[in-house]
Amino acid sequence: MKLDLNSRKTYIKDEEINLQGKQFDILEFLINSKNTIITKEQIFDRIWGFNFDTTANVVEVYASGLRKTLKKYGYDKYIKTIRGVGYMLSD
Repeated sequence: MKLDLNSRKTYIKDEEINLQGKQFDILEFLINSKNTIITKEQIFDRIWGFNFDTTANVVEVYASGLRKTLKKYGYDKYIKTIRGVGYMLSD
């Protein structure tokens, strides 16, 4: 998997993957924090910001959509859910 941060495009095996803006942001955050548990609150604060008028549960919705997109390529298995805590991208 390759993320082009300048064009905000994602590629798997040279095929461009269409990720929504926030999905790309979450994936980038997980990749930059690989093998580290990231709480939903940390993701929410980083992606949406402290003053955004919604709850951290929106992270679950976007993480689910991200997994669904990556599943077509077998990459969903790398995003681990840590129950009651958050997510982790693992090898």
